[in-house]
Amino acid sequence: MAAKSYADYTLNHDDRALYRYLQQDRSGRGRLLMLGVIKSRITTIVSQPWQELSVNVVRSLAQFIVAVEENTFGAAASIPPWYAFLSFYRLNQGSLRFADKLWEYHYFARDVLINALHEDPKQLTGPLMQAFEPAAATFVSHNFPNSAVSFADVYQEAFLNLLQKPPAVDYPHTAQLFTYFRQILFRRCADVIRGTAPKNTTDADKNPEEGNNPESFTDHIIENYDLAQRFGTDDAAEIVREGMEKLGDQCRRLLRLRFFRNMRFREISDLTGHSTDSIGTRIKRCLKKLREGIFGNK
Repeated sequence: MAAKSYADYTLNHDDRALYRYLQQDRSGRGRLLMLGVIKSRITTIVSQPWQELSVNVVRSLAQFIVAVEENTFGAAASIPPWYAFLSFYRLNQGSLRFADKLWEYHYFARDVLINALHEDPKQLTGPLMQAFEPAAATFVSHNFPNSAVSFADVYQEAFLNLLQKPPAVDYPHTAQLFTYFRQILFRRCADVIRGTAPKNTTDADKNPEEGNNPESFTDHIIENYDLAQRFGTDDAAEIVREGMEKLGDQCRRLLRLRFFRNMRFREISDLTGHSTDSIGTRIKRCLKKLREGIFGNK
């Protein structure tokens, strides 16, 4: 099989954010945070003296950073520096093996960004907002079409929430930082919609299992799994979306009306022709089918 080249890899949203951060950071803070994450990773996965491995890896990465900055690494010179930098890790991942354990490069950008949120938020905020904005705008327009949501407002408010309550550095994360931020953004959009919706709801309008809370949909369906290991991706929304596509038309419509458009039972009844009293039971059955379609019968 032919060896992979730089062109075989694409950047995820975290990669792009870290690239922007490194380009803006002229004090060297970003570089120190990167090397700190590398050292932390190595001490975590190595059960015996790791000094030699650590020194070799850090030295090689430091040399590569210099080569990127000085534009002296030959054919890859036309490739954006951070793109080439990530490709370097991926192309050389074999050298990062120790005791049959592989240093997980996939979340490297995320871990550096989380450290920067705690230690260098002022420098990180601008690059992070610029990198996340296009995908966040698409996410909001897709999930909240024709709604009263102002993207500019909810985007800034979601970012303020992220800066005030960033993920813990030592938490065993199983998702990219953008995925974490997208959940905050979804909740903020849902709050805005609930704030503009009629207030005269009754107990009969509520789903007894889920409540009037569209943000709980993905979390409730996915539960607590290592998504990347089980599904090959950590994008919970994408996993649920694929499960929804396997449902029948009626179930798919009911779940979308309830959780994605935040409609009350009476409104769903008017649209579907089902009795208001039966909507809750129908939604429960559809949720069960969705879980079984994703995880199998349990």
